[in-house]
Amino acid sequence: MTLLSILVGLLVSTLAALTTLTTYRMLVVRSVEGSTRATQDGHMASGTLTAQMELQSAGFGIGSLALPALANTDLVVLSQASWANGSLGGTVQTIGSSGATSGNAVVWGARPLLTSYECSALLAQDSGLMLLRGNCTAANQWAGASWQKVGDLIPPAGIGGASAVLRAERASCWPFAQAAVVPDAIRVTLWNDESSWKSSVCLPAIKAPST
Repeated sequence: MTLLSILVGLLVSTLAALTTLTTYRMLVVRSVEGSTRATQDGHMASGTLTAQMELQSAGFGIGSLALPALANTDLVVLSQASWANGSLGGTVQTIGSSGATSGNAVVWGARPLLTSYECSALLAQDSGLMLLRGNCTAANQWAGASWQKVGDLIPPAGIGGASAVLRAERASCWPFAQAAVVPDAIRVTLWNDESSWKSSVCLPAIKAPST
C-alpha cells in the first residue's frame, strides 16, 4: 500500500462523511421547519375557531325582536386599534347598509346571564389575536371602558404571513346550527381574501343598518 493510495482513501472517506453530515443537517432543518409550520397552523385553526364561538354571543340577551341589538351600537369595528395597560384605542369604522367595513378589532356587547351588559373584543395586534373583556354599557362606549385581556387566541407572531383583518358587512346568512336564512344580519369575516385562513361567522342577533 502506497502513500498515495492511503491519501486517496482518506479523501474518499472524508467526502463520504461530509455528504452524510450534509444530508443529516438538511433532514434536521426540514423537520424543524415542518414542526414550526404545524404549530403555527394549529394556533391559527384553534384561534379562529375560538374567535367564531366568542363572536356568536354578539347581541345575545339585548333588546327584543322589535328592538334588536344594532350594528354600530352593539357591534363596532375599529381600525388601527391597540391595547395597553387596560385601555383600548382605535378609530371607529361605521358599518354601512352595503359594502364591507374592515379593521383590526371588533367590539360587541351581550348580556350573557340576561342581566348586566358585557363588552368583548377581538383584537389583531403584534401578528396575533387576543380576546378582551370590558365593562362598557354599550359596544359604542368602548373608549371609556377598562379592558382586560382574557388571553391570546393566537400568540404574538403566530399569524405569520396572513393579513390580520377583521371585516363586518350586512348579509343574509345562516347562523350556526340553523337552516333558515336570517335577513339583515351581520357577517364577520376573520382575515382577508388572500389568507388561507379566511373564515366567516353569521351574527343573527345583530341587526344591520337598513338599505
